[in-house]
Amino acid sequence: ISWIKDEDSVDAASLPEPDVLAAEAMGELTEALRELDGLMQALGAGDEAQAQRTLLVDALGLGEEANP
Repeated sequence: ISWIKDEDSVDAASLPEPDVLAAEAMGELTEALRELDGLMQALGAGDEAQAQRTLLVDALGLGEEANP
């Protein structure tokens, strides 16, 4: 079996370290969540937005007892 190389493919050797990629992804996801929260607020769904924020805090362990 021969494989055809995709000319647009990314060379894995030139990618940043996995922790850098993960940090970039988390930053983008955080911004997306902020934008969704703002949208929910603008749509009058503040109570649901608060419930989602609470779920996120619980899922990530960001409660008052959490240590960075």
